[in-house]
Amino acid sequence: MNINAAFFDAIRAASPDALVRDATSDLSLTTCAGVAESVEAWRLSPGTSFELVDESGAAARAEPAAVLFVKRTPAAALRCGGIGTWNSARRQVATSFYVDAGVVVFDPFAARVWITGR
Repeated sequence: MNINAAFFDAIRAASPDALVRDATSDLSLTTCAGVAESVEAWRLSPGTSFELVDESGAAARAEPAAVLFVKRTPAAALRCGGIGTWNSARRQVATSFYVDAGVVVFDPFAARVWITGR
């Protein structure tokens, strides 16, 4: 999952021990401006998981092995936009997570994503 600095800061403020740094999984992304964007990898601490919740607030799917990549867009790439340029907490879930979920229905009118449970 890609997250911006605001989302990362919110996680750390709510639960300082929820994430563990994994520098061996850091990546360098290509931007529309032709400059590299380094992203820091963080893994979930043992006993925690990334969850998609249902309407009742219960976990519909949980992924304990999720990796979060913190996007801090370099100044030269700010014109590209994206979640790294936002000051409010934002995240992007990788397509592979949805592929593993099986059936996925995006409902833009209700701002919901419907998936099969596990």
